[in-house]
Parts: sequence; structure tokens; C-alpha cells
Amino acid sequence: MFDNFKSIMIKVSDKCNMCCDYCFQGEGVSEGVFSDIDDLKNFLKDLPTGDTLDVKFIGGEPLIYTDSIKRMIKEIRKLERTKDVHFRFGLTTNGLYFKSLIELIKDGYLDEELVKVSWDGKYSKYIRKSCYDNGFVNNAIYSIIKECPNVTVRIAIHLKNVEFIEESMLALLSRGAKSIELYYIMEYPLYRDEWFIYKCKKMFEKVARIYSFFSFRYVNWESLKYNSDKETSEASKCSHLGSHIHIDKNGDLYPCGMFVPDDNIYVTTQWKIGNLKSGIDFTKTKELEMELNKEVGCSKGCKNVNCFECPAVNLGEIGSMDKRFMQQCELKEIERKIYNKFHGVG
Repeated sequence: MFDNFKSIMIKVSDKCNMCCDYCFQGEGVSEGVFSDIDDLKNFLKDLPTGDTLDVKFIGGEPLIYTDSIKRMIKEIRKLERTKDVHFRFGLTTNGLYFKSLIELIKDGYLDEELVKVSWDGKYSKYIRKSCYDNGFVNNAIYSIIKECPNVTVRIAIHLKNVEFIEESMLALLSRGAKSIELYYIMEYPLYRDEWFIYKCKKMFEKVARIYSFFSFRYVNWESLKYNSDKETSEASKCSHLGSHIHIDKNGDLYPCGMFVPDDNIYVTTQWKIGNLKSGIDFTKTKELEMELNKEVGCSKGCKNVNCFECPAVNLGEIGSMDKRFMQQCELKEIERKIYNKFHGVG
């Protein structure tokens, strides 16, 4: 671990043009924009990598700072002249600056397959506090899909959209979308509610029927197939901890963005693993590696290979990375059973 990096994530800023109900940032944002390009280049020069390194930009809303992203990409690509590595670039966006996003992809700044667009479905106004109505938001998403069909559209599983996810997926697929993900909100309390679980079960069954009629990349099932080939203990671990670095907007380094101190995640600075100027603190990564290698404790013993829960959330919610918060157990089990039934797995 921490000796061959496959990806880095750069937090451009906290600033966003929306305020979603479930966002970990809440309504308050701190000042500051990432600007340490020279330090970033020096850090990347010595970072141990394979042949390819994925560089992803997040926010807030990163496309508020499109010019800064362009400048960073240009500067990072200069390293390919002296370092034997190919850089690929992506980002996560709400898609409202859709013209800027399409331009970045068409002009070769971003790799289409590394772009994720967060959308809460056709009626996202219910979830997102903003001055944009459903028509504007949906037009932005559909415009992106029309020009760049291989971006992944991510739909959060949420009380206010669970009954409309099928309709929203069909709207995307009828417009040529090639990649869709339904993602779990890490600390969402209703994932344990019986009524909500029932709603999600019906939704997952409808999604399986959609999958039988359309050819597209369903990210949830892709990861299920990947994990089904592993031992339960291995499949339930985070797949990118140890090969990934999160760079906060002030230049601090973390093993993942979920370990950045935040009032909603409850973690502290103890898992900061360095900064751009001084590099990685390998004493700290060794400590983290020892924590991550502990056997994960769970009282259920159901051997669900889709049972992954974020170590940082486990740490924040129950004080330990190696104990299960068990917040998503029921939903993940339902999703796995539907996947197995569809593929004829015993």
C-alpha cells in the first residue's frame, strides 16, 4: 500500500452553485481555491505510479473554476516529457455548466469516461436548493448526454427521488446514455427504515428490468461482478485506499476525501498523511495501513460480498475503521440478491 498510486483527487474549492439536501458540505463553505500548481508538479514528479495516473477534480462545483482546471491540466501534462507516465483527467460535476464541460471533453482536456455528472433525476428541484428549475437542470444533463454519452450519470438514492429513479433512467437511456450509477449517501439515516427499504427493493427490481432491455454500463452491477470473484473479507475492503491520494484545496494530503475533517463525517486531522510541499508522511501511512489490515468486525456474518462500507464513515460514526456501522446492510443485500437472480447465480 502507498507505494504505487493509480489516482489523485484535487479539491478545487468548496464553492458550489447548488445546495443539495444530502451534501456532506452542508450550506456553509470555507474560503479558498486550490492554486499550488508548482508544488503539485513537484509532488507528482516523485510520486510512485504505474504507466497511467488518473487526476480527478472535485468541489464544490469544480467547473466554476474552468480556467484554473485548464491551466492545471496543461501544466501537469508537461510532466509527461520527463516522467514515464500518461495522465488522464476527469471530474465530478452537477452538470449545470454543461457548455464548459462539453468543451473540456471535446477539446481533449478531460477523458469522457472519467467524468461523473451528479443528477437527482427528472424532479431534482425537490432535493436541490437552487434558483434552477427542473427544466433547466434536465436540459443541461440531456445536452451533456447528447454530446458525450460515455460520461457516467450518478443518481443518489434518496427519499425524494426513489419513486422516480426508473423514469429518470429511462429518460437518460432514451437519449443515448451509456453509463449510469445509483450511489449510496454515506450517512443517510433512512437506509435502515423498513418503509424506505421496501421502496428501494421495488426500485432495484425495476432497474433490473430496464437492464434487460437496454445496453449500458450499470456501475453498481459492474462492481458487484468484480467483488463476486473475491473472498468476502477482501471484497468488503475499500478498493482504492492505499493507491489513491486526495489533495485538499490548501495542499494537505489525505488517503481519501472522506478522511478530510468535516463536521458531518466526524473525523479529525489524525489521518492527514502530508502536504504538497513536504510530501507524503510514510510514518502516517504505515499507521493507517495497520488499521486497514485489521479484520473487519460484523455481528451478522452474512458473507455479503457487496457489504462494503467506508472505513472513514465507520470511524466517524462508531469510532473504529474495523467495525461495521451497518447503515447500508439491507439495501446492499437486496441489490446483491436481485443481481444474482438476474444472472442466474445460486
